[in-house]
Amino acid sequence: MTTSSELRAPATTERIARAFGTAPLDLYATTEGLWGAECERRDGIHLFEDWCIAENVDAEDRTLA
Repeated sequence: MTTSSELRAPATTERIARAFGTAPLDLYATTEGLWGAECERRDGIHLFEDWCIAENVDAEDRTLA
């Protein structure tokens, strides 16, 4: 089971897990085409790097190393 679009509050995650017998995974997507998903380890989002280029920038739009 996955949820997307809005962040889940911990209480919402608990309610979903009780109702469906499994904790949902997060699916992340942007209008521009960046996609990522959480895996069963629930240790962050894995970006689909073969679909797009992700670049971290600062407030001045400078690339961060």
